Amino acid sequence: MIKWTSIILAGGKGTRMKSPLPKVLHPVAGVPIIGRVLQAAKSAGCDENRVVVGHGQGLVRQVAEPLGGLCFVQKEQNGTADAVKSADFKTLEGFVLIMNGDHPLITQADLSKLMKEFEEGSSSLAVVTVKVKKPGAYGRIVRNHHGHVEAIVEAKDASASTLKINEVNTGIYLARAELLKKLLPEIDNKNSKQEFYLTDLVRLCREQNETVEAVEASRRVSFGVNSQVELAKANEVAFRLKAKALLEAGVMIIDPKTVYIEEEVEVGAGAVLYPNIFLKGKTKIGSFSVIEPNCFITDSEVAESVQIRMGSHLEQSTVCAKAIVGPYARL
Repeated sequence: MIKWTSIILAGGKGTRMKSPLPKVLHPVAGVPIIGRVLQAAKSAGCDENRVVVGHGQGLVRQVAEPLGGLCFVQKEQNGTADAVKSADFKTLEGFVLIMNGDHPLITQADLSKLMKEFEEGSSSLAVVTVKVKKPGAYGRIVRNHHGHVEAIVEAKDASASTLKINEVNTGIYLARAELLKKLLPEIDNKNSKQEFYLTDLVRLCREQNETVEAVEASRRVSFGVNSQVELAKANEVAFRLKAKALLEAGVMIIDPKTVYIEEEVEVGAGAVLYPNIFLKGKTKIGSFSVIEPNCFITDSEVAESVQIRMGSHLEQSTVCAKAIVGPYARL
């Protein structure tokens, strides 16, 4: 049985968020970003999950450790390779999944597929890439004339011709532990930011005749949150995916674009959800219950065949079967 270890990089300041809260603790559909990433890695089959913390580490630990994350401190922000080294890399065994802690839309299914493909292949390192119309600040994937990956070039160090490449690095890598032990100490900081880039692994692999492959993924997998605008987009996508899952399970949603249902909420088949409702926390809605517009329900249990009429606000409440609540009730 192959051992998998995930290394989740969650030590950045997230200055563009302009928030006192560490970036990875901002919630997406009710779950902190780091919680979503950590849960995806665990569910995909990672036996051990190492979380590299730095800025706001005390707060990040409070979320990561109860979920089984083993936290390691990156003392200074010296780049992604330094962050991976901070995770006690010399003790790694088997295969390693490296990913950023600010990619909230990645799922168990995404990671399971990548891990399975890597296990079945013969590469020492795999880089997950995506093609985008506006590559911006992403590192570019440079291939040779045979189509093989030659290097990943950071945007700040790229030439004008390299900047035109639209295949970019997602920040997700799959590697054999022995490769990381051998090559991480060889990465230097001879670049414009004087940081230790994990992307240099590709170049070092090529120089030492280690096999590297690029695995193209969907744009959703690569979506990272670096600003409040991107956080809002992530929430929008997550809420829509939750609504779609409930529709497929038999819940009637009048307008899926105007319901905000957090990840842990459960709704029974045959329930009817009107526009402009918020279902939060560990709320459960029974089958055939009707939630009318402008209701806000948090950590509450609503039994079957209940009517929650418009404008009602429920918090930590229990509503028995066939009850009628509201309109404009406050429980």
